[in-house]
Amino acid sequence: MKTSRRPLLWYNPVNHYVYEWGGWTYNGNSGSNENWYWTFQPDGHGGSQWNQNPIPVADGTTLTDTFGASFVSSPKAFYGLGGTLIPDVVNGNELPPNVSVPGLLAFDFSDNTWTNKSSTGLAQAGYNVLGEACFVPNFGQEGLLVFLGGDSPPNDTYYYESAPAVADMATITLYDIHTDLRYQQATTGDVPPGREGFCAVGAPAADNSSYEISIYGGYSNSSEDSSDSAFADFEAVYILSLPAFHWFRAASGTRRAYHTCQLIGKRQMISIGGQLIESNPTRRVGAEVSDPWTKGIGIFDITDLSWSSSFNPDAMPYESPGVVKQHYQSKPDPPTWSNSSLAAIFTTKASSNSSSAPSPPPKSNGTNVGAIAGGTIGGVAALCVALVLAAFVLRKQRQGRNAHQAPSHSGQDNIIYTPMQEMSAASKPGEIDSTPTHELGAHSAYGGADPYVRSELDG
Repeated sequence: MKTSRRPLLWYNPVNHYVYEWGGWTYNGNSGSNENWYWTFQPDGHGGSQWNQNPIPVADGTTLTDTFGASFVSSPKAFYGLGGTLIPDVVNGNELPPNVSVPGLLAFDFSDNTWTNKSSTGLAQAGYNVLGEACFVPNFGQEGLLVFLGGDSPPNDTYYYESAPAVADMATITLYDIHTDLRYQQATTGDVPPGREGFCAVGAPAADNSSYEISIYGGYSNSSEDSSDSAFADFEAVYILSLPAFHWFRAASGTRRAYHTCQLIGKRQMISIGGQLIESNPTRRVGAEVSDPWTKGIGIFDITDLSWSSSFNPDAMPYESPGVVKQHYQSKPDPPTWSNSSLAAIFTTKASSNSSSAPSPPPKSNGTNVGAIAGGTIGGVAALCVALVLAAFVLRKQRQGRNAHQAPSHSGQDNIIYTPMQEMSAASKPGEIDSTPTHELGAHSAYGGADPYVRSELDG
């Protein structure tokens, strides 16, 4: 197994395996088995062994591993959006451009099968590379996927760190798992500049009335990243709160990109590794510069909005930050919804994802895993994934940063990738009549005395 940058990495709560697939291998390593995926199952004693598995197939089509996809898991499935084909190496040299790919891959936890859905409506310009994704468990019948940021190439030609445009953070993409509908929703507040190579974590409010997403760091090649004042925007942590779709700016850390973040404990975001970025014309910091964080690790409390160098195991459960609570208490006007169906989603609590504790593993009949704590990642699953992510990033620091451009894909005879296809009429985004609508009750979102109190829909 070869270590790589930005592989797809997830935990299956049904069979208790950790999966790793794809990524950009270090030091130009390539080989005939790159497209295989790898798994291990923790043995309960701190050890395990990676095992090689057959190349994934979706609907009879062989899938190709990618680098830079936006990925996230729900209680029932793993999802990966976009990315680029794995770079090839010619005589040790990686050559641009690379090939950006469409598609939303889904891996079902109950039967270990793949599907490749259309990504139409999920990328602002058709493709998405090095963005982030979060699973929102407390809105919608099966929860929502939220996709933020990343490079947004208009076609399948992609240059690593030289993309012509990044996705606008003033517009957020949402995917309704239950209906397969996609939405673009405008945001307000302290909107952060667009970026790629950042990190994101999320958590629901204690009463499930809101969901906050914290983003940190990243890199941009746009003019927005050319001044010292704009540079500070990339040092700050930003919080996006749903259903207000309002951004808040929080404390600044040490600016970095291509790092990894994970929610650990009850309310702490751990940032691991990454590449330091300085306020200078070149922006980059050489490998010889010491990271001001010990082992490249920083801890951010997503309730207190403060940085620390240590983990607090006795931290209280997550609550929305004070600035977020104040925003909702002021009873602001509701968002200008892009679609009435999207507005209706935020009046419906997720029926299968909002319990306060994980359900026990399913029995051997293969049924799907039950509800998982709303947005909270804990226990062995999170520790396994966090440790593996840390290993990848720390390995990257040791081996240096040898690549500044993504190469083109050559030898495409062995590559099968599905171009974007028009969605069916039943699933085109934004069409109100594509799924049944319901009248909202007197205490639904933005109605009645409290615009942020939600009630279950009838029927």
